[in-house]
Parts: sequence; structure tokens; C-alpha cells
Amino acid sequence: MLQTTNEILTATSAYSENKRMGVRILIIEDVHALRNDLVELLRLEGFEVQGAENGRIGLDIAYEFKPDLVVCDIVMPELDGYGVLEGMRAEPDLRAVPFIFMTARTDRSDIRRGMGLGADDYLTKPVENDELLAAIRARLDKRVTIEEMTEIKLTQLRDSITTALPHAAHAAQYHYRLQ
Repeated sequence: MLQTTNEILTATSAYSENKRMGVRILIIEDVHALRNDLVELLRLEGFEVQGAENGRIGLDIAYEFKPDLVVCDIVMPELDGYGVLEGMRAEPDLRAVPFIFMTARTDRSDIRRGMGLGADDYLTKPVENDELLAAIRARLDKRVTIEEMTEIKLTQLRDSITTALPHAAHAAQYHYRLQ
């Protein structure tokens, strides 16, 4: 039975409230105290969290950890946040992972660059915990909605193919007999 959009949205809300366990979040932040605070906050919210102190390590962890979402600073040693995002978007397994920049950079050009590279959100420091959690929930909810809609489309396509194939075979047999 196909789900309606309302059923998907209801399921998505339930996801936000009940499915945090097992959701993997990667925090890439070079300021040790802030990174630890964010990791602790998200663990208390029920997420599985890894932290990285720079972009190079963060990208390496992303390849292994396979996060469901990344929160990343921009200005960091070794590899900046833009480089992390470009690296993730180039990797098929990480291409669709929601990516949130959380940075002190507030220039419009920085925001445009981040969004132009494919960031899903851009938060400016200092960020309140509620604001960060709302952004994370919104990105995870959107991902679930997209996955649900994709599954519905695939089911509809499979049903169409299953329905069309017997008719096509019958028509081919009929055409063959006429020759």
C-alpha cells in the first residue's frame, strides 16, 4: 500500500523523536572545548557522535564512520571546512550526507560559497544548543522524507513494470502469430 505525503511527514516526526539512537553525527571542530561540548550535547540527545580536531582527520573519520550528518567548522588547520565538504561530495558513499557549517564567518560571500558547494545549512557562532539541535533535526527529517519518497517512487515503478510486462509479452505473442 502506498503511503501518502501526510503519512510520510508523520513518520518523519516520529523519526525525530524516537530514532536518534544509531544516528551517526560527525563533529569537525578545531577548538577542543567546543568540540567536546558538542559531542557531549549530542550524545545526551541520543546520537552516536564522533569528533575530529581538523578537516583532514574529519574527512578520514567520515570515510570510516559513515555519518548520517556532519557539523563542520570552516577555519581549521590542515584542511578547511570547504575542503571537507568538497571531499565528501566527491565520494559516492558520502555525497548525500547532510552537511551543516557552524562557523564564526558571517560574510555573505562565505555563506554563498558554503551553500554553493552543497552545504545544507550554515550556522554562525555562537550557536545556541536549541538552534543547533533544530538544524540537525530539520536535516535528518528532510533526509528521511527524501528516502521515503524515493522508496514510494521505486515501488510505483516496480508495480508499473510488473503490470506492463505480461501485457507486452501477450502483445508480442499475438504479433508473432499474425506474421
